[in-house]
Amino acid sequence: MSSPADNGASYNLFRRRCAPDLYCAVAQAHPVPGFIDGESWEFAGAAQDERDAPDGFQVREARLGTRLNGFYVFLAYRKAMPMRERRAA
Repeated sequence: MSSPADNGASYNLFRRRCAPDLYCAVAQAHPVPGFIDGESWEFAGAAQDERDAPDGFQVREARLGTRLNGFYVFLAYRKAMPMRERRAA
């Protein structure tokens, strides 16, 4: 039997206020875990897949984490800017 998270579920994203690169994704069909509170965490939007979420969100891992724990915690990362070619001195 599959859960809603296995069938293209949308996820609510919460960002840790004191560590803004730390996110918790919760399938919209699942209850929000008790540790997500308005004081330490803030709502950061919703995502269906990687295109809608911060870099670092992985749909496969989100499905597995949601199935096992009811949520998926991940670190967002920023894509590195390409380095400029160095000029010969």
